[in-house]
Amino acid sequence: MNDNYCFSVGCIVRRKNQVLLVRHTYGRAKGKLLIPGGFCHENELPEEAAVREVFEETSITAEVNCFPRQIFNPAMSFEVRKRFVHG
Repeated sequence: MNDNYCFSVGCIVRRKNQVLLVRHTYGRAKGKLLIPGGFCHENELPEEAAVREVFEETSITAEVNCFPRQIFNPAMSFEVRKRFVHG
């Protein structure tokens, strides 16, 4: 269930110098190849969301080797940030 419109993950899955792409099946990106990803559930760490999203979209069990970037949106209210970051 999409219960968080503020935090999301995009996952670059590599194996043997290849990158995994998925074909989007809905919305404006329907039919396009994208990296797996989606929204974080409430109180879910980004690393957990990444593993879950890859599995949901591909049935592949992935592991997070690094978490290279977080993008912060200063327009997001403090209360929303506090709820999702601190539980």
